[in-house]
Amino acid sequence: MPEALVPPPSMREGLVAMFADCVSAVGPTRELPLVEGGSTTFEDLGVLIPLSDPGLVSDGYYHWLRVQHATGLIYIVQVGGIAGWQTLFGPFTAEAGCLAYPRKESPPLLRELARISTGCLTGRLSGPA
Repeated sequence: MPEALVPPPSMREGLVAMFADCVSAVGPTRELPLVEGGSTTFEDLGVLIPLSDPGLVSDGYYHWLRVQHATGLIYIVQVGGIAGWQTLFGPFTAEAGCLAYPRKESPPLLRELARISTGCLTGRLSGPA
């Protein structure tokens, strides 16, 4: 990929910080819009930026951000689960992000698994939430 098309590290870090709260090892934490068709191929969408991984959650989800070069639109790519399913959420803009979408209520056990998994990876594991 031409170097001019790869966002600088500060932009990648900013995008990851903006979108990190919208996904977890057990899936989206917000009511994110599905791209028409739900699952598709992602190769034509632009640069891939790692967003999250499943941590200790068996069959959890990996998430990446895809920034479409031509439009600047951002998509969240979700891969994982029992069958390795691929799902595409978006489009989003860098200005609006995804925090405006309503928060999903996960069952308490799934929230706790995601919290523990994330804490183990970041070294910020604490007591019950």
